[in-house]
Amino acid sequence: MNKEEYITKEYFDKTLDKKLENFVTKDYLEKTLDKKMDERFKLQMKELAQYSRDLTSGFREEVKVVSDQVRALSDKIDRVDEKVDQLQIDVTQIKDVLTEKTDKTETLELKRRIIRLERIKA
Repeated sequence: MNKEEYITKEYFDKTLDKKLENFVTKDYLEKTLDKKMDERFKLQMKELAQYSRDLTSGFREEVKVVSDQVRALSDKIDRVDEKVDQLQIDVTQIKDVLTEKTDKTETLELKRRIIRLERIKA
């Protein structure tokens, strides 16, 4: 190898500087990547927030529907309970009336027997 064939530091620096002008530096990459990552992160956070809002509103609507159904069923149960209470009162009154009628019927039957027995003895 001749001395002319060796690459000198000056030649290398001049050539390298010219060629590196078209290449991206580490600082440039870090700055642009950071900006792009920040933008992506912000975009993803916005999308996540929107998704969460949509999910929450859908969940609230479903819960509202279920709570309305539970409230309606609770009202129906309350009405049925009131009817059962009224029926129990009616049954108690019917029992009392039947007892009174039975007592009257038995009393009348006994009076008739007594009258018959008194006629037979007399």
